[in-house]
Amino acid sequence: MSTAQKKTVRLDPDLHRQATEAAEREGVSVGRLVEQAVQSYLGQRPKMDVEDPVAASWGAIPIDAKLFKQIMEEEEGVLDI
Repeated sequence: MSTAQKKTVRLDPDLHRQATEAAEREGVSVGRLVEQAVQSYLGQRPKMDVEDPVAASWGAIPIDAKLFKQIMEEEEGVLDI
């Protein structure tokens, strides 16, 4: 049984499209992609799911934490949760 919390995240339409495309390329859901991005931003290693072979083989989204923070700060309201 999962203890994950459900949150609503508002994304700019272009950012949402990019996230959807990235999730499709990685073979994960947009929710999982966002979770991995937040874990990367916070400097945490993502939890590896047996059901998620792409995440298990690649880990977190390969993005520099400073760049991710800059992107998140520039996009007003992206993580209004």
